[in-house]
Parts: sequence; C-alpha cells; structure tokens
Amino acid sequence: MQLSRFVVTYRDVLPGEHVLYDVVEDRYVGVDQPALAAIERWRSAAPAQDEAEAARSLLDLGILVADAAADEARLGAAERRAAEGMPGTAYVTLLTTLACNLACDYCIQKDHPATGHMHPEVESAAVDWVVENAPRRAAVVILSDLLDADEQVMRKLAQLSRRKHEVTLFHVLDPAEIEFPFEDPTLFLSMEDGRSVEANGRDVGKGYRALVQAWLATVKREAAEADVDYALCRTDRPLDEVLLPFLARRERSAA
Repeated sequence: MQLSRFVVTYRDVLPGEHVLYDVVEDRYVGVDQPALAAIERWRSAAPAQDEAEAARSLLDLGILVADAAADEARLGAAERRAAEGMPGTAYVTLLTTLACNLACDYCIQKDHPATGHMHPEVESAAVDWVVENAPRRAAVVILSDLLDADEQVMRKLAQLSRRKHEVTLFHVLDPAEIEFPFEDPTLFLSMEDGRSVEANGRDVGKGYRALVQAWLATVKREAAEADVDYALCRTDRPLDEVLLPFLARRERSAA
C-alpha cells in the first residue's frame, strides 16, 4: 500500500506532529513521527500486527491506497459524487498557492507557513481544462488577490463569459494591502516567496496607495469589459456584505 498521490504531507506542524491533507475529499488527519515512518515502510512491507488497525483506518479514509489504479479509481469516484450535487454540475477547486491571506482560524498552515506555488504551466493547463470542460451556463467563481496575476487571467475569464458562463470574481484583499497603514521603518516580508523589503512607511505610503487604487480601477474595468461580475472582498468586512448582493444578482439573472 502507499500514500495517495492526492494527499499532501505537512511535516512538523507541531514538533513531531504532522498533518496528512487529502485534497480529493478535503479532509485531514494528524499523525506522529512513528506513524509517518510506518506509512513509508508500508510501501514495501505489510503492516505489523499491531499496526494493522491503523493501516485499515487510513485505507478506509483514502489517505492510503492499495496501488496507483486504486488511487485513480478514488479520484473518479470523487468526481462522480461532485457531479451529483446538481444535475450537470461539477465542483472544481484550483489552489495555485499554499500561501493565502484569508487567515482562517482553523487553517492547518497558520503555524507552518508555506511558500509553494503551482508551476505556471500547470496552472495555465488547469485553467484551460476548466475553460474547455465547463458545461454550458456554468457558474464559475474565482477567489483571488490577483497580486501575481498576468494578463492571461482576465483573458481566460472573458473566454468563459463568451461561452455563456456566469463568471464571478471575488477580489480578496487585506485592508492593509489597500490602505497601507504603516508609518515607521518596516521590514516587509513576502508571503509568496523569501523576498523582503525594508522601507519607511511614511515615505512610500502615498505612492503605494495611488498605485493600488489605479490597479483596482484597472481590474474592475477589465472585469466589466469581460462581462465578469466583480466584487472587492476586504477581509475585515462581514462575509454577508459580499455574499448577499452576489446572491441577489444571481437570483435576478435567473428570473
């Protein structure tokens, strides 16, 4: 047996404690170092008698699979279940980075920052797959800060819109990313990679805010030109301030 290729291992979330996250079923389990070592050993040897129950539990959860064919069958079953929510509907979550700014209290990464990124070619191919395979009149929802997006992003959203899909872009930003409330000399650390910049907030704040406002105006204009429903989501505002108008627009468009 082997670890599913759809399971991500987060090592040392706490000292000696690891998290196995299943991206297919969106669930995770915690294991200690001996258990993680045992999982590695089970690739080439059967579990010991006192390990058999733990191995069966992980197999039942899909964290472990018998072989690559079983792994593919598990993915196919998950796709079929996703399509059963509504006739003709499939749900696709494309996570292009392990570093996000939503700062959810329950996030397993909050004490274990990650800077991994999906390779740009893989990201582009995944989006192309959604564009080509989404059925007619699909609802496509994008949540992104767009901070590292290129011109291809809006172009692909426009492609979806031209194919009669209902495309909504939730532009998620922390208020500090918009308002830049820093006044003193500050060391700014990138969430996306290892870069850092030291600057006096008072000196760069005005220029930064002007650039951000111009950028936001450009994103909003390009979304309108692409017939994409755009909503700016500040992480300090209640979620219903964004969701209720969005649902109202969806209801009007369906009427």
